Amino acid sequence: MIHLVITLIQIWGRSEGRQRQMLNNYMHLVTAIYIANLRSTSGELASNYTDHFKRYLLGVLDLYKEAKLQSVHHACLHFEQLLVGLGPVHSWRVWAFERFNYKLQRTKTNMRFGVYLLSVHATVADCAQVNLS
Repeated sequence: MIHLVITLIQIWGRSEGRQRQMLNNYMHLVTAIYIANLRSTSGELASNYTDHFKRYLLGVLDLYKEAKLQSVHHACLHFEQLLVGLGPVHSWRVWAFERFNYKLQRTKTNMRFGVYLLSVHATVADCAQVNLS
């Protein structure tokens, strides 16, 4: 992504009109992603993330009339709450959920309803006891 940012700035940085609008729009997305992946966060940073992402979405709707927003765009608008509530992304991203999915796949339920819920509870408890040292 870094190469694309540098290249677009070199190509479109001095232009005006649509190309400049497209560059500015893309830079809102890059800034939102940058803020979301910082190793520390605050309420102000989370608010800045939402501001840049909203500007990006408005730019998409303005610049690309045929574009339709997807459910992932809506989900990204709630990301501020995750940053404030859970802290920096690196502490809770995919690896924990992958570990949880692995544990769920290994849980034997013998197709009995109710046992699965107890197994999920036990799996969550096991995942919560991860050795952090």
